[in-house]
Amino acid sequence: MKLMSFRNDVRRLPIFGLGCAGGVTGLAIASQLAAASPGNNVLLVCVDTCTLSFRSDPRKTDIVTNVLFGDGAAAACISTGSDVGPIFGIGEEYTWSDTLRIMGWDVENNGFRRHFRCVDTTIRQAEFRASNRNGIEKNRIYFDSLARVICHPGSIKVVDAIEEALRLTTVSWTMNARFLQEFSNMAAPTVLFVLERFAKTAPHGDM
Repeated sequence: MKLMSFRNDVRRLPIFGLGCAGGVTGLAIASQLAAASPGNNVLLVCVDTCTLSFRSDPRKTDIVTNVLFGDGAAAACISTGSDVGPIFGIGEEYTWSDTLRIMGWDVENNGFRRHFRCVDTTIRQAEFRASNRNGIEKNRIYFDSLARVICHPGSIKVVDAIEEALRLTTVSWTMNARFLQEFSNMAAPTVLFVLERFAKTAPHGDM
């Protein structure tokens, strides 16, 4: 705040623990805050330091973690008073029960330790498509009319599972996977980088 000469009355909202969903959820929250205070700027700063989970006593899961996830940071300024950049609609969240142990971390005496559990991605595909359709159509946008879909590209398997679940046949999907190949998964900030690329190269249509 000091380096950028922010006002002393800036309101701060720290949010922790959203993991890979942090970028998308952060955009939704920032958009709601901007809509609630027309004319004000909302700065979303999204940081993930995945290397904090690096262990001196690595197990198989720890090795996989450090291969899959890297550190990253991104920011976006959101306001109701600008016509530059994408326009955000109403955000939607959906929580599946009994998923606590699928991915996360345990805080131990000597640091963070990741945990994973393999999941059959076909189990939730129908629910995933339905929840996405409901969220999108709340913005008066027909799901089947989307020009393209932007996701958090957690891995190639994740990208493939989303593509299959949403039955994306006419939507350009390559940039999500291409970004993953170039920069890997930086967890929460990743989707902001993907969004920036889409906005620069394909700025028209509902995404």
